[in-house]
Amino acid sequence: AAAAAAAVTAAGGDGEMPVPPILAAAAGGDVTVLRTLLAASGGGTATSAASASRSAASLLATTDEDGRTPYLIAAAAGHVAAMRELASHGADTHVRDVVRAPKSVWSKTSALSSTTHPYVQFPTRTKPQGGRDAFLVACAEGAVEVIEYLLEVDPSVLSSVT
Repeated sequence: AAAAAAAVTAAGGDGEMPVPPILAAAAGGDVTVLRTLLAASGGGTATSAASASRSAASLLATTDEDGRTPYLIAAAAGHVAAMRELASHGADTHVRDVVRAPKSVWSKTSALSSTTHPYVQFPTRTKPQGGRDAFLVACAEGAVEVIEYLLEVDPSVLSSVT
């Protein structure tokens, strides 16, 4: 989880580039900050609902250098409550990053199967096209609680590895 949070910071030419607050809050699992940022995205003015929705969508679509949205960052850090909060505000729960899953992810999924759900067998032979979704990110980080959450809310997440 610490590695996932540290990975949010992008190295710049003269040092560290500032991390967008939404990404930092997701990495830290700070649900209060996430809620505040998303509520404030409407600007607190008499803007239209459509405009407020676009602002929240823009925040939820913020990415780091690996194409990870706040939802994927929260998944990598093992913060289920943050994932729930982001999803409740319309986060794309099927988004993928731009990182191809390394071979080690596939071996970890087999090791995790006995500790998450005894009746689920994680496929280990095929890889998805494109980047990693929240399920694969959680597998790569060993975030068992996130894997359980994702299987609970959407068992079709297993299709990302078949």
